[in-house]
Amino acid sequence: MNLIDFETKHFPVLRSWLSSERDVVQWGGPDLTYPITDDQLEQMIIDGTTAPPKRLSWMAVNATQALVGHIQLAVDWRNGVARMQIPRQSAP
Repeated sequence: MNLIDFETKHFPVLRSWLSSERDVVQWGGPDLTYPITDDQLEQMIIDGTTAPPKRLSWMAVNATQALVGHIQLAVDWRNGVARMQIPRQSAP
């Protein structure tokens, strides 16, 4: 398993793993809305470019380079806490 940067080309895959409001809220908290939009996902990428970063996002790939998960670390620097969010592909 390896991590690669989360990019706009990954949006359709991640969106396919978040198939209900419950999935979105469980993964990203109540600030996100269902269905998840490109604007919301783009903001996650932008949040990784701030100083300090508000959120860091990666896609997980397996040995064949198939996308198998998304990992996100949302950081609250003021309070010294972070939240990890991990939706992953459902098992067949």
